[in-house]
Amino acid sequence: MTPEERKRRFQAFAERYGLVFDDQQVSAACRDGTVLLLAVPGSGKTTTLIGRLGFMTMELGISPRQILAITYTVSGTETMRRSFSDHFPARIADEISFRTINGICWGIVWQYYQNHHREISVCDEKTERKILRQLFQEIRWENYPSENDLIQCQTDISRAKNQMLTDAEIQAGKWKTDSFQEIYAGYAQKLKELRMADYDDQMIFALKILRADPSLKERIHSRYRYILVDEAQDTSLLQHEILHELKGKDGSLFLVGDEDQSIYGYRGACPGILLKIDEQYPGAEIMKLENNYRSHREITDTAQRFIDRSAARLPKRMHAYKGEGGRVVIHSVKSRSSQREALLRYCKEAAAVLYRNNDSAVCIIDILERNGIPWVLNKPKDTFFTSAVTNEVKSFFQFALDPDNPELLNKVYSRFSLYFTSESVCRAERFFQRNHKSLLDEFADSFLFGKKGKPDRMAQNAKKFRDVFQRVPALSPSEALDQMLSLGYKQYLMDHERGMGGVEILSMIADGTKTAREFLARLDLLQKKMQEKRETQSAVFLSTIHSAKGMEFERVILYDVTDGILPAVTAEEKEQYEEERRLFYVGMTRAEKELVVLSVRGNGKTSSFPDELRMKKNPEKKQKPSGKKKKSGKIHHAKVHSLVKPMTELQYARDKKNADLFQIHKSEGKITEAWKIDPASGELTPCTEYVQRLYRKGRIERIKEEEKQDVD
Repeated sequence: MTPEERKRRFQAFAERYGLVFDDQQVSAACRDGTVLLLAVPGSGKTTTLIGRLGFMTMELGISPRQILAITYTVSGTETMRRSFSDHFPARIADEISFRTINGICWGIVWQYYQNHHREISVCDEKTERKILRQLFQEIRWENYPSENDLIQCQTDISRAKNQMLTDAEIQAGKWKTDSFQEIYAGYAQKLKELRMADYDDQMIFALKILRADPSLKERIHSRYRYILVDEAQDTSLLQHEILHELKGKDGSLFLVGDEDQSIYGYRGACPGILLKIDEQYPGAEIMKLENNYRSHREITDTAQRFIDRSAARLPKRMHAYKGEGGRVVIHSVKSRSSQREALLRYCKEAAAVLYRNNDSAVCIIDILERNGIPWVLNKPKDTFFTSAVTNEVKSFFQFALDPDNPELLNKVYSRFSLYFTSESVCRAERFFQRNHKSLLDEFADSFLFGKKGKPDRMAQNAKKFRDVFQRVPALSPSEALDQMLSLGYKQYLMDHERGMGGVEILSMIADGTKTAREFLARLDLLQKKMQEKRETQSAVFLSTIHSAKGMEFERVILYDVTDGILPAVTAEEKEQYEEERRLFYVGMTRAEKELVVLSVRGNGKTSSFPDELRMKKNPEKKQKPSGKKKKSGKIHHAKVHSLVKPMTELQYARDKKNADLFQIHKSEGKITEAWKIDPASGELTPCTEYVQRLYRKGRIERIKEEEKQDVD
C-alpha cells in the first residue's frame, strides 16, 4: 500500500468514527516504519496516538495483541487505555498491552528468574529509604537524615543507573549527596544480599537478559510487532537501549515526544538521543505536529521566541490554531515578600499557580489562607517541614521558649559559627544539674575564662549566645530570625551550601505572626492544611511545573521565576541550564488565555528568563503608544541627570516631559526595543516606535544606576 493510499484509507476511517485530524496528524498517524513524531505543546499527540491505534486494529486488521503501547507512568497507561475505549470497543483496548517500561522489564526479569528457579523481589520506596537511612548512619554518622536527604540520594542513584554510568564514572561524578559513591556501593551490596531489585534494577536486569538470551528476545519480537512510545523525550539512555532490543530488525517503532519538553534530566532522561535518532535507527523518519490547539497567539509566540534560544533542539514552529489574542504579563517586584502581595492581585479569579520547587507552595498557601482565597494543592509534599533548615529554625524558637531543655540545646548549639564543642556543652549540662542557675547561664559561665584566666573569644561568643536566646521571647518572630542569622546561622548555611531559600520562606511566614509561639503554631497549621484533601471548584490550583505537565489552564501564573530558583543554576552549567529553560517553556505553554510571570528583580536578585521574554526579535507588527500616561509617587520624584548615552543591553529611562517610565534595549547607539512600565503593577507594554520618536526628539532621560531598584 502506497503512502497516498494509506492516507486516503485513514481519512475514510476517521470520518467513519467521527474523528477529526489536521493534515499533519493524518500523515503521522498512518505512516509505516520507524517514526519520530515531534509534537509541540497542545498539538493533540494523544489523539493522534489513539487514532493510529484505532487505524491499525480496526482498519488494517492488525491483531491488538501484537501492539505494545508504552507510556512513562502507570497513570499514563490508564489514561491512554481509557481514551482508546472512548472511541473504539473496550474488548480491543483490553487486548492491547498498555504498559510502562518498568512493567515490561519486570515481566522479563520475573519470567527469567522463574525459568532458572531463582528468587528475586521488588524493593519498594519504603524499603529503599530504610536501607539508605541505615547507610547514612553508618557512612555519614547521621542518626536522623532528613527526608530531603533521602529523596535526593534516591534521585542520584536513579540517575546513575539510568545513565548507565560505570563505577569509575560514578566515582568521578559530581553528586548532590555527600559521600554518594560509598552510599551507592553500600546500597547495591545490600540489595544483592536481600535478593531484591529496585525499579531501575529491573530495567538493568531486563536489558542484560535480552542481550544474553536470543530465544527470549525472539519470542518478544514475535509477540510485539508494533511498539508505540509516548513522552519519548523523558526516556533515559537505559530505556532507549531496552526499546532498541524490544524492536528487533523487522519491528515497527513509533516514538512521540518533544525534546523541548524534556524536564526529567535529574532522573536520567536523555532528550539528546532524539536529536540523533537516525544514527540508532537508520532510515527513521522525523515528522511534526506544529499546531497548538491550546493557547492563543500571544502566548505561543512568546513561548516560541523563548525556546528558539535553546542550544540543542530540532527545528519546529508552533502555530496558534486559536489565532489572535491571549495576554502575557511580566510582573517584576523587589522582594519575594512583595511577590506574594502581587500574587493576590492575580488570584481574584480562578488560576493555576505553577512553580519550580515544592517549597514555594508553603508561602503561597500561607497568604492565600490569610486572605480567604480557596486553593487546591496538586500532589502534596510536606518535605519543607521535614527539611534541615525548618527543623533547625523550629529548634531555635523552641529552645528560646524552653531554655532549660538540654535536648534542645544539643540541637541548636552547633548550628552557629561560634565554634562550641560537645565537651563544653556537656560540662554546662552537668553544672546545670548540680546548681540552681539556668542552663543558659551555666553555658555562658563555662566559657568565662580562657587558658590564662582572662575572658577570651569563646567566652564572648557564649555570652552572645545566651543574650540572644534570652531576648527572643520578647521579639517578633521576624526580629528573632534576624538575631538567629546574626548569631552565625547564615554563615553555617553558606558553609554547608544550603542557601537562604528556606529561611526566606520562613521569614515570610514569620511576618504574619506576632510571637514565637504563634509562629511555631502557624508552621504546624500549614503542614496540616497541606495534607488535607480538597475538592473546591473555582479554587486557585497550586502545582510544581513538573507535576502540571500534560495539564492546561485558562490562566497560568508562574511564580518565583528568579535566578537561583528558576533557573536554579547559572548559564555556565550548560546542560542543567538548558533543562531549566525547557522547564520554564513547559510552564508557559500550560496557559490558554493568560500567562503571568512573577519574578523578583532587586536586592541583589536578577531574573534572566523574564528579561529574555522582554527582548523580542523582529516584532511582527509595529508597536503603538501604550495609551494613558501614569505617574507614580516614588519613581516620579526620582532625580535623573542626563540624556541617554551608550548603555548596557537593558536600562531604565523616562520621558522628561511627562515622567512615563520605560525599560529599553539599546544596540549600537540605537534603541531597538522598548516597553512602558506601569509603576503600580510592574507590567510592561511594548512601545518601541513611540520611544524611538521620543529619543530622536531628545526627550528620553536615563535613570541613575542606584535608582534602578526603585523601578523594579
